[in-house]
This record gives sequence, structure tokens and C-alpha cells, in this order.
Amino acid sequence: MASSSASGSRSSVVWTLMERSFDRKKATCKVCRATFSHQGSTTTILKHLQRAHPTELEQARTEKDQEHRESSSAPATSSRLTQMSVLQSLEKSKPYDPHGQKKRALDTLLMEMIAADLQPFSIVEDRGFLRFVKGLDPKYSLPSRRTLTRSLLPQLYIDEQAKVMHLLMDTNFVCLTTDHWSSRRIQGFLTVTAHFVTSDWELQACVLDTVRIATSLTAQTIAGALTEVMDRWKITDKVFAVITDNAANMKLAVDLLGVRHGPCFAPLLNLVVSDALKSPQAGIEEVKKKVKIIVAHFKHSVKASDNLERLQRSAPGAAGPSSSSEPLRLIQEVDTRWNSTFYMFQRFLHLYQFVKAALLEEDKPEKFLTEEELNKVKEAITVLEPFELTTREMSSEKYPTASKIIPLVDNLEKIMRQTKGDLAAQLRSGILSRFAGAEERFLWAAATFIDSRFKKHGFRNPDNAQVLLKLNLFTDAYKGIGVAYKLQLTLHVSQGACERSFSALKGIKTYHRSTMTPDYLEAFMLVSVEKEILTKLDNEDIIDAVAAGFYSLRNAPG
Repeated sequence: MASSSASGSRSSVVWTLMERSFDRKKATCKVCRATFSHQGSTTTILKHLQRAHPTELEQARTEKDQEHRESSSAPATSSRLTQMSVLQSLEKSKPYDPHGQKKRALDTLLMEMIAADLQPFSIVEDRGFLRFVKGLDPKYSLPSRRTLTRSLLPQLYIDEQAKVMHLLMDTNFVCLTTDHWSSRRIQGFLTVTAHFVTSDWELQACVLDTVRIATSLTAQTIAGALTEVMDRWKITDKVFAVITDNAANMKLAVDLLGVRHGPCFAPLLNLVVSDALKSPQAGIEEVKKKVKIIVAHFKHSVKASDNLERLQRSAPGAAGPSSSSEPLRLIQEVDTRWNSTFYMFQRFLHLYQFVKAALLEEDKPEKFLTEEELNKVKEAITVLEPFELTTREMSSEKYPTASKIIPLVDNLEKIMRQTKGDLAAQLRSGILSRFAGAEERFLWAAATFIDSRFKKHGFRNPDNAQVLLKLNLFTDAYKGIGVAYKLQLTLHVSQGACERSFSALKGIKTYHRSTMTPDYLEAFMLVSVEKEILTKLDNEDIIDAVAAGFYSLRNAPG
């Protein structure tokens, strides 16, 4: 570790030419403004000064030595030194000013940690956490639970809301996705996510609200909740489509809003695969049940699970107990997720030699799969893999997906047509049924037609592309190619963002937060799910934008 040339408690000379960031994790050169990571050692920044600013460093060392000599030669009595030591000791143990910058900054970081890591508010009362914080910084006093919920969380929500609002002001078109979920206490929630493109052509997805639905989930209730969300976020005039599942109440709710409805792609594909797997003609249902029973045995039996792990570690070529790669576990199917069947089969086949050995040790050979059953598992993996890849491709929020639906569905149909077997035949039948008329759905067809990768070549039926040509999408309909492309980029066809929010909601609505009110839940959800946005924008930019009246953009012609 680099240090000052002088000994003792003197600080390093580098800090004459460097300044620490507020969190003391970075250092910025005062001469050239270069920034360096700083975790305690000054070696890196000292090398920078020696290489880039040797003259300034030498001058700083000279001045530092001069100050030290003058300080050493100054007369000081023992009593004065003792008095200074006492004063310094008192100052060091004095708590931070409750209204000071340091205390407010630490309180904010604490609230962000609680939201980001889904910690309960009661953590500030846990004895272990109290001791840990006191050991880190004795001058910092943790805020109470009341302060967290009544002051810090609302303020963090306001900051987060302003930053999301700032992003929404920067666009003219918004596509909403929405879905509902019931908690373990049978409480209904509706999550609304906005997808849009900024003026810099950056694709964004933000969870706007998670609304508590205390009544029946009728179309009128859903429409009312969506209207309230759009009004609150000032995007009523910007929403051009709402994507939901194919439930009748959801579709009717969107119709009541007078906005174009778009079906979510994933549930349709899920129905195609689920129906095929259950079909007697496919002949895979009984094999699936047998695999599920075997997986359940290893999930519920400690002895079987330990044997499976031991056999993997002792296999030829295994790295042994000290290996950093942990032994794999079997994956159980989730009834509502067809791809979990694919993952279950895939992992089961990968571990089957160890599964057989473990069952043999327990004298349970009757659980073995027959050769025919094992071949059906292999066939299912091969046939289902294109569907799994398509599902992952269409679940992204980082790039547009709507334009891929027609080409991907067409590709899946071709693959199933060329694949032998009863399961492939059932899957092809489901595709033709569930996605009949896909090229005639305006939102999907327009997105494919506008995408420069596909254009009219993305259509199996050339007549459907000709219909779009007659609409003159690039001029009359959408006032220019730039707007047309923004609509194509904005259109989202997956409820993945909503479902990921529900996963976060499950972590929030736990025993520790079972009594959290809807207002606090809404605030906690926003700052937790959109924590990346919280640190992405500069507060000063937002204040300037609001002061300039940017909210008036909601009334601008689209």
C-alpha cells in the first residue's frame, strides 16, 4: 500500500491532488479529472500522479513536508495537547446531525437497500443488524420503522416517480401490458407496465403500478383501474395499445377504454404446448407422470437426494467434494408452465445414469423408465426445444419483439411439419389452430412489415403484405417513417414484465409485511422493481424539466 513519505498518522500526500467521492469509493484527480476506484489502497492513484503529474506531485510533497516541519516546531504544552485530544475524542463520538447531509444520505441508502433486497422494515430493530451498523459507524443512528414508512419510503417513491415520469415525458407513444395475480391471502392485484421508446431511441420498460383489486375482477373494474393509472401518469393520450392475456374480462376491459387490444404471445404458445402434451395421441402424458413421481421421490427423500449428490461427486472425471461446481438437482414440473416440463425432461435425461444408480441402491428398480419411455423423453426434448427458444426470445424487454411473431410462428410450423412423431404432429395442429390468421392481426402484421429484417418477406401469404402496402404506413397513417418505427419498437407482446413484478410481489407480501397498506405496497413495489432507474437519472435534470413545464407534452399531437 502506498503511503506518505513521512511516517506516523499523517495522511497520504495523494489527497492533496485527489478528492474522494461522497461514498469514499472513488477518487478524482484535481488536475485532469480522471476517476479511479478506491477501496482503501492509494497505490493506483499514486502511480497515476507519478506518471501523469510528476511536477505537481513533487510540489505537493514539498508543501506537505513544510507544513509538517512548521507544525512540529510550534510550541505546545502537555495540557494543551491533552485538551485537544479530549475535544477530538468527543467530536469523534458525537452522532451525526439528524438533519445533516451525512445522516440523510445514509438513511436514503438504507431505504434503497430495504427496497432493492426486499428486506422487512423491522430490520432496523433486529439486534444483530443494530450491532453490525454500530460497528461500521458508531456515529450513525438507524431511523425507526415509523420514519422508514412515514418519511423515507414516501420520499423515495416521490423521487422514483419523478424519474419514471421524466422518462414518460420523453415519448409520444406508450404500450401497456397488464396482468392480475392473487396472493396467498387471496388478495387480488393488477400490475401495469409501460413500454416505450425515448427520443434517443432507447427502449424502456417501467412498472407503473401494482393496484389492489378488492372487488370482483370484472371488465369494468379492470378498465377503471387502467384509466386511473393512465391519468395518474399522464399518458392517456399516449397509449396506443394494451397487451393482456386472452381472458374475456381483460379483452372487454381494453375495448371499454377504446384502445387497441393485443393478445400476449406467451399464453397462446403455452396453450399450444400444454394441449399437445396432454393429448392422448402424443403418448407423452403417462411418461411425464412417471418422471414426475421419480423427481418427487428425490425432492422429498433426504437419503435419495444425498445419494444422487454423492454419485455425481464420485463419478469418473468429477472434481470431487472440493469442486466449485455443485452437483445438479432434478427439476420438478410446474403445471402452469409448459417449459418447466422441458426443463424437467432435460435435467432428468442428463442425470439419468445417476438416478438409476441411486434407485438401485434403494432397491427400487420398478421406478426405472423402459427403453421406449426413455426414447419418448428424448423425443420430447428435441421437439420442445424450438418452443423453449422461441419463448425466451419473445420474453425480452431489451429489444422489440412484436415483429418476430409471424416469422417465428411460421418457422415453428415448418419445423413441426418436417419432424416425425405424434408429439410434433399435435404441436403443429395447435399452432395452426391457435395462431390462425396471425398475418391478419394488424398490430403483429404492421410490426413485421415495418421491420427492415422482414418487410413483406416475413409473410407466408403475399396478399397480407399487399394490404399493408395499401395502408401506406410510412406516410399517411403514421406521419413519417420515424413514428412508424417507434410504434413498432414500442409494441410489446409479452406479459413477462408483469410476471417478474409478481415474483417481486411474492417477496414483498410475506409474513413480515402481511399488514402493509396498498399505498405503501405500491410505493415499495415501484422503488424495488425499478431500482435501476432510481440511480440512472440526475435529480437536477428532472427538476429542470419539471420547472420548464415538460408535463404539457401529454397534450401534444401524436
